Amino acid sequence: MRAWALAALVLLFWVAACGGGAPADGPPEVRYGEDVCDECHMIINDARFAAAYRTVGGDVRRFDDIGDMVVYYIRTGEEVAAFWVHDYGTKAWVRAEEAVFVRSPSVQTPMGHGFVAFAGRDDAETFVAQHGGEVMGFEELLKVYGGR
Repeated sequence: MRAWALAALVLLFWVAACGGGAPADGPPEVRYGEDVCDECHMIINDARFAAAYRTVGGDVRRFDDIGDMVVYYIRTGEEVAAFWVHDYGTKAWVRAEEAVFVRSPSVQTPMGHGFVAFAGRDDAETFVAQHGGEVMGFEELLKVYGGR
């Protein structure tokens, strides 16, 4: 009986250590070159354009393009706990509600939506000065696609 209890304890620790990848309140894990976009089903290859969200129920959605994330969200109407995008320059995850977005026709994103994100407004404005485009917040981005 003691061996079963020890085996169960080891299994419990293993599941706790391996399960889930990222914390429930942090950005989800994306395996570049392996994971597929939930909207277009293409492989997610470039962190600069990748986006994700976690639903209130804990499901994770991954996208190869910020625009695909918005289109999917508006189409499905899922309750989202947190939206995540990458800073175009550093590739670090940023909460979408805190990010500053640039829509630029000179940017070739994976699915052609033309949006990139930045952690700060200064970086976004510098990008626009060099490449053209329009600076906006997440709420404005949602409205581009007729969202809430």
